[in-house]
Amino acid sequence: MKVVNREYTETKLNKIVRYYVSNNGCKIVKRNPDGREIQTESGEWMQTIFNKFQDKEWKDYNVNERCYLEKIYKEINNIEPIEENKPKQLTFDLW
Repeated sequence: MKVVNREYTETKLNKIVRYYVSNNGCKIVKRNPDGREIQTESGEWMQTIFNKFQDKEWKDYNVNERCYLEKIYKEINNIEPIEENKPKQLTFDLW
């Protein structure tokens, strides 16, 4: 089940689903046999299913870079606490 434009749409997917967080897409919700429903990513993040690779330009994937940068910062801060006067910006500079 996924949520698109605030409406439930059910699409049966394989047991293993590959996805990435994107700027547009859908909310993927896993429905368990016992009736429980669990979002794959909580909060505002939208997902794009990526079970089959399609070769295209990086910008065309529409990856939500902010989400991944926040996760990177969180991991860095787990290793090394933020110093007040230290720069705090990372960017995606691919190709």
